[in-house]
Amino acid sequence: MNSKQTVHIGLLGYGTIGSSVHNLILRRHDDILEGTGVDLTVTKILEIDSRKIPADAPEGLFVTDFA
Repeated sequence: MNSKQTVHIGLLGYGTIGSSVHNLILRRHDDILEGTGVDLTVTKILEIDSRKIPADAPEGLFVTDFA
């Protein structure tokens, strides 16, 4: 596919489902891009329980409130 479309994703929560979706997108990013032409990018993750935020999380990826 010649044209690439970027889709910015925000996840609500980083429990079992949110963390699994995020990890899947990271692990399979190149396969998804090659197969669909869609560049999936997780740009924000809302997690109100700050204990679930990984210590090595990129700066600015996680937020803890809706504002």
